[in-house]
Amino acid sequence: MFTFAGIYNEYESDYWSVSLVTTEANDFFEKVHNKKKRMPLVLDPSFEGEWLREDLTDKGILDLVKHGFIKEDFKAHTVANIYKREINSNTPEISNPVEDDRAGEFVLIS
Repeated sequence: MFTFAGIYNEYESDYWSVSLVTTEANDFFEKVHNKKKRMPLVLDPSFEGEWLREDLTDKGILDLVKHGFIKEDFKAHTVANIYKREINSNTPEISNPVEDDRAGEFVLIS
C-alpha cells in the first residue's frame, strides 16, 4: 500500500475537489508510459503525519517533495488492455502479467 501526497479544497459544504501532487520522475517512473516524465509523490510512511500538518510551511512542503519519496523499490509489469468495453476489468486476474510486444504500454505498478 502506498500514500499519495495530495491537496484538496472544499467548496461550500458538499463539493470537494482533490489533486495528486506530482514531481519529476525518477529513473523507474521515466520508463512507465510517461511522456511528461512526472510521477505521483508517494510519501514514505514516516512523512505521512508531517504532510497532514495544518501548519506545514511552504518550505516544509518543498522539503517533503524533495526528500519524502518512499525508498522502497517499485515493480511493474505489462497487464491486459483494460480500455476495451468488452473486457470485464472487475476481476483479480486483470492485473496478472501478460506477454505483449508493446511492453510498457499498459503497466501496473506495485
